[in-house]
Amino acid sequence: MYTLLLSSLLWIYPQIPVSVHDDIFVMLRCYNQHNASGLPGKVSAIFKKSQRILGQSNESGILLLHIPDSTRYLLFEAEGYVTSKMAVSLSGKIEKGTEFNLAIPFVLKDSVNAAIITPQNLLSLSFDITENESLGFLMRNTNVSSRSNYSFSIPKGLHPFFLNDVLPGTYNMDASDRKGLLKREKIEINPGINFKAIHVEKRKYLPGDSLMASAVSLNSLKSAGKTIYFNQSSYELRPEAKIELDSISLLLNKKSELLAIVTGFTDNVGRRDLNMALAEYRARVVINYLKQKGVKPQQTTAKWKGPDLAAAPSDSHENKEKNRRVEIELITK
Repeated sequence: MYTLLLSSLLWIYPQIPVSVHDDIFVMLRCYNQHNASGLPGKVSAIFKKSQRILGQSNESGILLLHIPDSTRYLLFEAEGYVTSKMAVSLSGKIEKGTEFNLAIPFVLKDSVNAAIITPQNLLSLSFDITENESLGFLMRNTNVSSRSNYSFSIPKGLHPFFLNDVLPGTYNMDASDRKGLLKREKIEINPGINFKAIHVEKRKYLPGDSLMASAVSLNSLKSAGKTIYFNQSSYELRPEAKIELDSISLLLNKKSELLAIVTGFTDNVGRRDLNMALAEYRARVVINYLKQKGVKPQQTTAKWKGPDLAAAPSDSHENKEKNRRVEIELITK
């Protein structure tokens, strides 16, 4: 499982910095998780012995937050929606004025969509890169038994970016371009919201191979598309699926002429009408997620085939898993 990922960078796996001396600014979007529409949400900071309202988003869900570095938790509230409380971790030195992006889903109190929930762990990244070139990043969990490894490419003209559902743990992170390895460091991902500033200086290569070949290529995404897999009878996006969709959203936001054809499928277990409905839900969940990442509605279209056009014969558990999917085809409009 690989996907796009980043963090602030030092040369050779130093100790993880624990102190941050400057507050940070976050461009926040609050949205309804059901239809991805913006909504007015109140945000509060919880400190060791006090709590303070930081602001409320406008009708479009937008709010520029100033988060003090002593913040322990952020509280997200809106009338009729479930209140969310998320821990805050500031990783490494973050210079004053550094800007981040973040989007927080709000779940209706009477919602039956329990499978689509507020992300438990977010990684928000801000970039300071001296040369305007695409870079590849790879994060590998130091726990060898863990499968939570992430890699992805970042295109030219970087902006603040965030990832959903990054599993907590200690990671070794490498950054590279097509010529070689540029930066390497150790980072810590904690439960809740993690903020990390990334600085890559002029091209000074380290020993080691370039990771661009293993990172998600924008060209390969465009030509081959992607397949997202689901658990049986579920339309909940897996963590690794969200990271794949993060990479796809980067390309769609960069290339407005691209159209994503999103097609939902199921295995052949159970009633056909229910499988067709499940296939539709899967396709629409993927499209809603892309919209949350800024993809324009006219850049996506949904289809659903249910158990038809199986990717593999439904003669084993492993093959049935291959049929519980959404296929994303990227074409030029």
